[in-house]
Amino acid sequence: MARIGAVLLVAAMGAGAAAPVAEGYETEGHGGPPPYRFTYEAIDLGNLGDAGSGPSVAAAVNDAGVVVGTTRTVDGLEVAFVWTRAGGMAAIAVPGAVQSQAADVNDRGQVAGTATYPDGGTRPFVWSPRTGRTTDLGTLGGQYARAAAINDRGQVVGTSGSASGEDRAFLWSPRAGAMRDLGTLGGGSSSAYGLNDRGQVVGDAATADGLGHAFVWDPRSGQMTDLGVLPGGVVSFGRGINDRGDVTGWSADVADDSSVAFLWSARTRTMQPLAGLGAGSSEAIGITDKGVVVGTRSATGEFRAFVWQPRPAGAVDLVGPYGGSSFAYGTSDKGYVVGSATGVENGVAVLWLPRRAGR
Repeated sequence: MARIGAVLLVAAMGAGAAAPVAEGYETEGHGGPPPYRFTYEAIDLGNLGDAGSGPSVAAAVNDAGVVVGTTRTVDGLEVAFVWTRAGGMAAIAVPGAVQSQAADVNDRGQVAGTATYPDGGTRPFVWSPRTGRTTDLGTLGGQYARAAAINDRGQVVGTSGSASGEDRAFLWSPRAGAMRDLGTLGGGSSSAYGLNDRGQVVGDAATADGLGHAFVWDPRSGQMTDLGVLPGGVVSFGRGINDRGDVTGWSADVADDSSVAFLWSARTRTMQPLAGLGAGSSEAIGITDKGVVVGTRSATGEFRAFVWQPRPAGAVDLVGPYGGSSFAYGTSDKGYVVGSATGVENGVAVLWLPRRAGR
């Protein structure tokens, strides 16, 4: 399964709610427009009760519908959470940490996140739902590191400071019990944001000329492949990868601060913009094994989470439970989408559930 993660806190939270928010085509098993439609239902994931009333964001969801993310307490501290239908939102305890963020969850329920400690250092962790304990993943020699994604093999990717102070993409394996520096595209820095169950890693890295390009790192060769940029773009950012090796992200022109969501095909080895997103900037964050992409686009001054399908190519917007702006940060092969949206007072963590109609 494809894994991507993001930890961003947008304005804050309101009371629990659910509402049907968008319509689109169900794509499974069809080469063209199917005979039935579906809707997405937006669910406000709530908060941690009296201890937490600040903004929240959902970063990732697995095929069982388990959601992880980050919320803020009344004191303004960030706390990693896990949410289930049966138990609601619960904090993930990280011993010795003063703050924490959850970035991703795999189908075994293992959570990858980042903890901040009293000395100011940050280190990634893996939390086990079976034991309730966390494993400290360390760093590449620097004072900081952050996790971005975890696959079903328990491998974790992210970014770590090196002993020389440069940011480097890392891959942590439970078998090795240590981080591996994945290198760069000829420049000094790199960051990893996603990986699939084959161990392929996606992210972005500095080239020899100092510009950032999206990459795919392959465990067989131990090398990065530069995915390039879209026509008119200067830099690119890799974020999601599925088990076929297809990559999604965005290409940007730094001069006018515009961005265009892309899909890079492992079969054709080419990067193409997502068709049908319309005017405005767009950023793609995650991709399922069937090629369905989620992300966020902006137009007319508002941000809107979207789900894009390859056949027929096009996107449907996802609205939050209270209207306003919405942001998509993760998806699963079951079609769940998570992110955040404008709330009554603060930003809320949201789970969008696909609902089939006419079946």
